Amino acid sequence: MSGKIPKDFIQQLIAKADLTDLVSHRIDLKRVGNIYKACCPFHQEKTPSFTVDSVKQFYYCFGCHAHGNAIDFLLQYDHLSFIEAIEELARLQGVDVPRSDAVIEPQESFDPLFKALEEANQFFQKQLRLPEVAKDAIEYLKQRGLNGETAKEFEIGFAPAGWHNLQAPLQSHGISEQRLLDAGLLVSGDKGNRYDRFRNRIMFPIRNRRGQTIGFGGRIIDPNDNPKYLNSPELPVFHKGRELYGLFEATKRLRKITRLLVVEGYMDVVSLAQFGIHNAVATLGTAVTADHLQKVFRICDEVVFSFDGDAAGYKAAWKALEISLPLLNGKRQAKFLFLPEKEDPDSFVRSQGTEQFEIALERAVPLSQFFWSHLSIELDLSSIDGRSKMVDLAKPLIQQIQNMPYREMMLQELALQVRLPNADLDKMIPNPKAAPPLPQSPPPKPRNKSMPSAIRSAIVQLLHQPTLGSTEKDYGFIQNLPDPGAALLAELITFTQEHHTLSTGGLLEHWRDHESGALLSKLAAQPLLLETNAEAQWSEFMQTLRKRSWEQQLETLKQKSRLGEVLSPQEQVEMIRLTQCLLQPKSFFSDINSDQNH
Repeated sequence: MSGKIPKDFIQQLIAKADLTDLVSHRIDLKRVGNIYKACCPFHQEKTPSFTVDSVKQFYYCFGCHAHGNAIDFLLQYDHLSFIEAIEELARLQGVDVPRSDAVIEPQESFDPLFKALEEANQFFQKQLRLPEVAKDAIEYLKQRGLNGETAKEFEIGFAPAGWHNLQAPLQSHGISEQRLLDAGLLVSGDKGNRYDRFRNRIMFPIRNRRGQTIGFGGRIIDPNDNPKYLNSPELPVFHKGRELYGLFEATKRLRKITRLLVVEGYMDVVSLAQFGIHNAVATLGTAVTADHLQKVFRICDEVVFSFDGDAAGYKAAWKALEISLPLLNGKRQAKFLFLPEKEDPDSFVRSQGTEQFEIALERAVPLSQFFWSHLSIELDLSSIDGRSKMVDLAKPLIQQIQNMPYREMMLQELALQVRLPNADLDKMIPNPKAAPPLPQSPPPKPRNKSMPSAIRSAIVQLLHQPTLGSTEKDYGFIQNLPDPGAALLAELITFTQEHHTLSTGGLLEHWRDHESGALLSKLAAQPLLLETNAEAQWSEFMQTLRKRSWEQQLETLKQKSRLGEVLSPQEQVEMIRLTQCLLQPKSFFSDINSDQNH
């Protein structure tokens, strides 16, 4: 589905969202007065400091300062992308996500596809529990040391031998033959006959970040069968180059993930989990892709690749390094765990145990170390020819590095290895982001960039209680104040007047991509000084800002007079009026309030 998601639709989602319900399905909340509290899911703590305000549709942790609305919670807790978070909220509310593109495409629901795949998942699990059907499969899993608890966690199943086991039971649950074909569960033969894609295989369901079954990986138990692993075909909901097996289970099991281990096989993930290592994921029979790593880096800043200890595993590791280079930055790290020859993570952890595997994991090789050791293989760096070859090999790879500090350090290392000055290497490997210098302009005049307390306090008040904005009819003067934050406050008031039922979460959502979005989110996390008499406090803020406006106007007129300019009769009258307003502000404000009430 192409096109952007309309902002109005996102606002409607936030307005209808029940943040308390969303959060309580993931962590235990306890009601305390008008809010709900829990131990924060984003940092370790013993005393609850995480709060959810169902009226404001806003959560905040007084410990780690995590905060936001329903979308932010899905981004942080479920590790979804922004689009995935929108889709999840829409799914919970039973609505489709529209797209505001010039090309309008029909909205396609994948629910029937998900239903077919989940029904198949349930069928395969039931088959594994039937000794008369799955005797060999059960024996195979026992030999691999798999216990029932782990099999249940990963919902492992069994596709029985034979060509027509799946269709009849799934059709009894309302899944048509065509839907089974669409889901890749049936295959259409040359003569039009339909048969099961997966036969006599251990079945590993592949689940997306929301836990929905999107495909399968089937492993043989008969060594004479081929291929060893058979995956679902590409589907609208399943793309092998984007998905990682075990990612759902890892994020469900671990509250905070600081490192993900990327391995090659399903059994690697399952075995490691059984030995208490729950942060492993696997590619689905494909090489590591940029999409895989983007998923990983949305969750944590460190990835460790551990493939089989053979030539193919080494080749896969180098491919992963090449894919990683453009994605590294100051925080992100990539490392490589090279196991002994003929070992994989599954066999190693079963033979050596958890402690030895974790020791090996801590000794994983940093990307830079692997980079230089690989390139220097079969090169004689004592010779000019060898050093020249090193430059040729390293140049296209270093050019891919987008993070400038990391790129510079790699260049410095290359300079040491080939005995060339950095400046010469810079000429050979130009900065891909380098741009011609901009013309020099005079330095800007110094100005006070700090936001006045009245403006800051008014913004905080409005963020907590957006309905206050609709009570302010005369606020044009705020836009003309020269102080930082004044224009933003005026924008906020205008928006609240256009949207009368806004919550804090809804107001912040509108400013998510705005340059002031981060500031507003930070201000929203600040507690109110006085929440019980909000209207009076708001009125006091407006009075302070109106006085500030009078002072600024009066000073402008005085400055004009001091410079020898003759004030017009209207300007002279205005000076008198402004002076009176400042001397007797209460009567003026009462007149304003009286006018607004009529």
